[in-house]
Amino acid sequence: MIMNLCINARDAMEGNGKIEIELFKSICDEEICSSCEKIVSGNFLILSVKDSGCDTLVENRPLIFESVLYH
Repeated sequence: MIMNLCINARDAMEGNGKIEIELFKSICDEEICSSCEKIVSGNFLILSVKDSGCDTLVENRPLIFESVLYH
């Protein structure tokens, strides 16, 4: 998934730009998960992937983690 995300970012930047990948610890104390909307607590790892390309269109944002099978 990370490799696909980076390849898409590279392609969108047309080979000119920067991709940053970071992994860091975070402690949540009864916060609401933005994905499942349940209250979560504990130690978590946060993965951040940023690029210097243009922003994704709002209508395409729900699709950025969709899997595509190639035959």
